[in-house]
Amino acid sequence: MHSYTTPPIYEAQNTESSLRLLAAQRQTYSDAKLLHFTKLSIILCGGLATAATTFALDPFRPLIGALSGILLLILSITASSREKKKVAAAAAMQEEFDTSVFQLPWVRSGKVHHPSASEVARASMRHKGGNLRDWYAINAKIARPADVLICQRVNLGWGVATHRAWAAFACALGILLLSVATIFAVLGGLSLMASILGVYVPMIPSVKELIEVWISNSRSAQLKEEADRSAGEMWEAVVVKGKLPTEAQCRKLQDVILSGRRKNALIPDWFYRALRSREEAVMRLGISDYLEQGQRQGLCAE
Repeated sequence: MHSYTTPPIYEAQNTESSLRLLAAQRQTYSDAKLLHFTKLSIILCGGLATAATTFALDPFRPLIGALSGILLLILSITASSREKKKVAAAAAMQEEFDTSVFQLPWVRSGKVHHPSASEVARASMRHKGGNLRDWYAINAKIARPADVLICQRVNLGWGVATHRAWAAFACALGILLLSVATIFAVLGGLSLMASILGVYVPMIPSVKELIEVWISNSRSAQLKEEADRSAGEMWEAVVVKGKLPTEAQCRKLQDVILSGRRKNALIPDWFYRALRSREEAVMRLGISDYLEQGQRQGLCAE
């Protein structure tokens, strides 16, 4: 006789407290994105503007290039710290949502604390858009904790292709910037030293940021794929042997998901929205397949 999560995930995720947590985490991620992409825009535009200015102010080229490069690099480092704190706060809110809906114990690590009620309330009140209902598209009762594992696999599968696409975009943009800078330096007849100080030094923070975007998004995709392989082995035991995972195994997998969220690379909303419909279609097809496999094993409630 199988036991079932009560209330089921598809009901628990739509309670007022659950929706408030989702609104708070989405707003907090938006805050982190605003910091990240404002910083990235300033650094990219500042680097390009400085490099362009050096062609007009020849006597001051070394000074302008060096000062601009240093200031933009300081901005890159200081803004990144605040951005990471916002991402960690959003990850804690999403973990609060998951552990409540999945009925899993809180992470044992002392590094992650429950978000305060006031922090959640303030962030949720600032959230203005987006339907948060039915966060997990699971819509049937399936034996516990197979239902938890299904949602965890959805988490791990979501966004992998988007991370890889954004990483490729950042890499291509970095190559384009350096190519354009080199072309202008050559056409402008700049010496090697003048090119380095006036053009390439101001571009260092921009290239640094784009390299970090490429590395962090590639790493996020890789970590999700590695974790999903472990989750896939657990699910294989369910559909082949009818062997359900233990709650301890699900909690261990949740630890990996949480760790990934705390380091999650940010993707701009316009890029995310462009690929969202594809991600949602993949998610819904995946859940449909999981439920069908579970039903064949007699794990779904009648």
